[in-house]
Amino acid sequence: MEFYIIYGNHLEGLRPILDLAENIKSSLLNSGIAKDVIYSKSIVKNQVNIIIEEFSNKKFCNQIVEIKKKYQNTMFVLIITEIPINNSYNNFDGKQLCIRNYSINSFFDYKNFSIKIRCLINLFKIYSIISKIIPKFLKNIIKKLTLCNINIIDKYIDIYFYARFHNTRTLINKNIFEKIFIINNSSNKLMKYAFGMNFEEFPYYLELGNFYKKSQLIFFSGTITDERRAIFSQIESYGIKINKNLDFNDQIRDALTRECYFSLHVSRYQSEQEFSSPTRTLQALKYRTLTLPLKEYKESNLEMQLNICSLNELLKMKKDLPLCTYLEIYYNDCIKRIEEKYSKINNENKNRLLAYFKKLPT
Repeated sequence: MEFYIIYGNHLEGLRPILDLAENIKSSLLNSGIAKDVIYSKSIVKNQVNIIIEEFSNKKFCNQIVEIKKKYQNTMFVLIITEIPINNSYNNFDGKQLCIRNYSINSFFDYKNFSIKIRCLINLFKIYSIISKIIPKFLKNIIKKLTLCNINIIDKYIDIYFYARFHNTRTLINKNIFEKIFIINNSSNKLMKYAFGMNFEEFPYYLELGNFYKKSQLIFFSGTITDERRAIFSQIESYGIKINKNLDFNDQIRDALTRECYFSLHVSRYQSEQEFSSPTRTLQALKYRTLTLPLKEYKESNLEMQLNICSLNELLKMKKDLPLCTYLEIYYNDCIKRIEEKYSKINNENKNRLLAYFKKLPT
């Protein structure tokens, strides 16, 4: 059977998931499981369809069920990328960001009464109005202003992640998928609570790229919140400049990844540990850049294999050395360790992946 990575369920197509999709493809090819892995917008009947979860489109979900019923040799492998909590995804504070408008279409698509109620509420929210009546340049200005203080829009209810979570759980309960992976084990306790079972972390293929001459120490790519701004101020008090990519611009991110020693990872939702971000780690390693989590990664196979230290740990270990000096020492030591063991890690992950896919019918 042939392997296809499906991207038609993603609103912006392949681009937002390209880093993860490319790693999945590399993992399957380098393990020898697949001779080729093809990107496809549509589900391919009677073949292996790998779907990176994004089930906000009810029609796409129905199509999966219909194809599985009609073409029983069609196989679906799911990779869940979000964290299920509070009956939704990423809903750590019990609210949802209103950053997309699915109100009208979703109201008619979903039979679930609670989703319909959320749709109606969302119809009257400011982002629904903005998306219809004001020019794009004004929307960008408003977006930048509101993202500087995320609390401005926290009060709005959004059904986007709620719908994604609801549809994922429905499909899992229908036993649609031959195999389900998660992108990191750090969310597995929440997976058990949300879906009634644990899943395996996807065995990644590490690509350690050529060395790029580094001219900057740290960069951050993502949304600025009040909590993150306070953390940045603390780090900058050590005399370290944090280069920022606030617009999720892929070209700026890639340029900063080449130039910087570290990609700073600060979870928007503060807890005792950082939820692992494997795609960030994998993308950084292509440029021999390291992720720098604020707090310790726990239970993530990838980060535990790489033995990545947190900033909090490094602050304790630096003793009397300036932080910038100690970070450079740590970088050189860590990269050397990864160089020595990344082939072994890839071999371990290859065997894990082979074991998983051998269980699939052929």
